[in-house]
Amino acid sequence: MNANRQLVRFSLNGPVVTNREGLLHDTYRIRDVRVGPDGYVYLATDNIYGQATAIMRLEPTPAEKK
Repeated sequence: MNANRQLVRFSLNGPVVTNREGLLHDTYRIRDVRVGPDGYVYLATDNIYGQATAIMRLEPTPAEKK
C-alpha cells in the first residue's frame, strides 16, 4: 500500500512556485485534504494501525496570519 505521509505547502508567485514546505512528516497517513468554506485546511487521517482518526483542522500560527 502506498501511504501518503506528508502534506506539502507551496508558495506561489503567479504560476511560479517560490517555496515548498513539507508538513506533518510521517505523523499520519493522510487520506484526504480539503479547504473548508471558512478557509481552513481539513485533513482526514488514519493512525499507524489504519484506523480512521478524527478530522483535523490546520490553523495558521500568528506569524502566518499576516
